[in-house]
Amino acid sequence: MVRISVVLVAVMCAPILIAQQPTPADTLSAFEVASIRPSAAGGRYGLRFLPDASLSATSALVERLILTAYALHNVQLANKPKWVEEEPFDIQAKSPAGASAASPEMLRRLQALLRDRFALQTHTETRKADVYALTLARKDRALGKQIVPCVKDDDKSAARSLKVCGAAFLQPLVRPGVIEGSYLAVRDTGVPMSRIAVNLSTFARRMVVDETGLSGLFDMELRVPQDEQLSSTASVFTAVQEQLGLKLEARRADIPVLVIDRIERPTPN
Repeated sequence: MVRISVVLVAVMCAPILIAQQPTPADTLSAFEVASIRPSAAGGRYGLRFLPDASLSATSALVERLILTAYALHNVQLANKPKWVEEEPFDIQAKSPAGASAASPEMLRRLQALLRDRFALQTHTETRKADVYALTLARKDRALGKQIVPCVKDDDKSAARSLKVCGAAFLQPLVRPGVIEGSYLAVRDTGVPMSRIAVNLSTFARRMVVDETGLSGLFDMELRVPQDEQLSSTASVFTAVQEQLGLKLEARRADIPVLVIDRIERPTPN
């Protein structure tokens, strides 16, 4: 039967693995003003970092804010009070004039907001977890057609033979018309392999860690066929190997985990 395609695009600010322990709040840039209010249950979640370096969040669970701010997969957050998974908040936050809207700076401001307004205190531990390792699938180490090494257009030191990031998949991700079956799709532009591994976690339903050994940036577009229940767990392994030339291997590994020592509901303002 022919059905309209179902497409889910991974958010570009999707979490990446912890690289270091949180930086002390007094070394971070912070939002100049922030309004935080409880929101009605059942609202649609949204989190946006805007070009003027402000933040807008609707129906945001504190758990998701922490995962985003500290670049975590959900298995990397421990000792969560129940309310951080259940009580949503609306947040509007503005940065000082001239502040950078680049993602790293915005994430640091979100960390500072969590510490200042939610009294978040944490420490990091190493724990065992079931993961998938992202590895090269082919003996010749060749990548698939749907992943392309690229360079930023302002990187004068990069090899001229590489495409500029964003040039590999210029066509719209959502194409008009119909296809056989439904699918999930994700596109990454100008990201390291570690970010690709994280976005694959959404499909694999388990934390994916990069063990390809590949450096540099990549453009990638992956389409995962779905069954009637839109279950992608089985088909993602085939799609990753055929389209990307990569492989997901089940492993038991040590991963960094952020442990919550203290967190409080904010005073609405």
